[in-house]
Amino acid sequence: AALKTGVVVVLRQSDPLVFNHGAPIESNNEISIAKFMDRYVALSEAFESTSSTVVAIIEGEVRGGGMLFPAVADVCVATKKASFGLPEIHRNMVPSVVSKALVERLGQSTTR
Repeated sequence: AALKTGVVVVLRQSDPLVFNHGAPIESNNEISIAKFMDRYVALSEAFESTSSTVVAIIEGEVRGGGMLFPAVADVCVATKKASFGLPEIHRNMVPSVVSKALVERLGQSTTR
């Protein structure tokens, strides 16, 4: 709802060690993963179309699909404890949804 109001939206972690780890790729439940991905794509599209200013304050790990949030934020503040990664590439998986946001944020060559 906040993404539709045109206000500032602050994304902050509740876990002191983890900002966001994205999808539960270890899950064997295909229906659960499909529902998660549908919601994730809708969330990505909501960030793309919002007039709100999005601020991400990152003080922990950001992995996989969680990389969407710093990629779409208008302002990203990361502390020394922040770390970023795409573990799915080590499993020969393409981080498809987040890749588009990363290319837009970082450029094609940096994202590769």
